[in-house]
Amino acid sequence: ARGRKKSYEEEAIEVKEQRRLAAARHLHALLLLLYFVLPSVCSTIFTTFLCDDDFGSDAPIKGFDRGFLRADYAVSCASAHYRHIKVYAYCCLLVYPVGVPATFYLLLSSKREAITDMVARDANPELDPIRFLFANYAPHAWYFEPMVCIQKLVLVGMVVFFWPGSLAQLAIAQASATVFLSLYSWIQPFRGTAVNLHSVSAQFCICFIVLASIL
Repeated sequence: ARGRKKSYEEEAIEVKEQRRLAAARHLHALLLLLYFVLPSVCSTIFTTFLCDDDFGSDAPIKGFDRGFLRADYAVSCASAHYRHIKVYAYCCLLVYPVGVPATFYLLLSSKREAITDMVARDANPELDPIRFLFANYAPHAWYFEPMVCIQKLVLVGMVVFFWPGSLAQLAIAQASATVFLSLYSWIQPFRGTAVNLHSVSAQFCICFIVLASIL
């Protein structure tokens, strides 16, 4: 009877472990999906707020004073349809550009002690769902992947809000690239010195590309 009871306990433990592994795999897949779609989805969201009104001053088009959606000129920015789209885009701003990096940070922060343990973290199964968010970084830079997400959003998406097509927009992009270059140089987030040097070099390249666009 005792042996039978022990087998029941072992089965319960095994089932619990299988459920934990399944939940970890599903969480890992969801986080990977969010990570890969974040830049493109956010870029699409940002274009929702860009209206083009540079068609001249005497065009007799209803709603012309507000322009037309740059991504789809069939949509007037003065229409009720566009207002509905804009409300939806504001909700998506909270979910993706704000929510995804914040979720990554909260998940990393909740496991901060385990992540900063350089000896044990590589073998810790509890970290498997979020391992791709910190595996390449040194323990002191456990938070850096959300910062990389923010960098992508700023350089790829958010600069579109500032005077599109003007030198001022490029100047803002240059200032943003310089700020991130300074952060990479100061934090040195990666585990190896050579990788840190390569990352700083890559940030220099971004700065030079933007500078070349200005010149």
